[in-house]
Amino acid sequence: MRIHALTHRSTGVRAAARAPVRCTAVGRLSRRSLPAARVLIMLAAAVCGRAGNGAEPSMQSASTPPPAPLELRFDLPAQVRAGEGVPMRLVLTNRGTDTVEVELGGNPIAFDFIVTADGAEIWRRLEGVAIEDILQVRTLAPGDSLDFAAAWNQRMNRGAAAEAGAYQVRGILPAIDPPGGWSTAVRTLTIVR
Repeated sequence: MRIHALTHRSTGVRAAARAPVRCTAVGRLSRRSLPAARVLIMLAAAVCGRAGNGAEPSMQSASTPPPAPLELRFDLPAQVRAGEGVPMRLVLTNRGTDTVEVELGGNPIAFDFIVTADGAEIWRRLEGVAIEDILQVRTLAPGDSLDFAAAWNQRMNRGAAAEAGAYQVRGILPAIDPPGGWSTAVRTLTIVR
């Protein structure tokens, strides 16, 4: 079984006009340019971080899980002490009985974690990180998993230390479909003194 598809939804791009990139434009491409088109669509959605209406994705919106038989698990402690590293982990597992191919973007694979406070993004794993635009096809036999881990040092994107309190965290894995990839439900992390 091969899990992939071109987008059937609109995706916004970061531009002055914020003009949507539509599937109809992709439909006119030749079969030889299809892999490149998939990468461009995925990167427009994942790197620019825009939803179809041009608005920032909401941390309160529902998760976008991968299609069955794949499962995306997000490991995050519920509470940490101020100043401790915060381990974060995404695990993509094939829960089916058939081998599955998944198409992921970036070299290395551009998995991301986003931390927000009071609705404002304060830290993103990929903030300011250059990622090569490469499509990676990974094969998962039944029961196989891909593991993606990082740690947050409790510093905000601008360098200041995060205060004690509650934060919302989401994990994102850059798949080709849907635009923006697969995302986990929002989890709450509490930093205590």
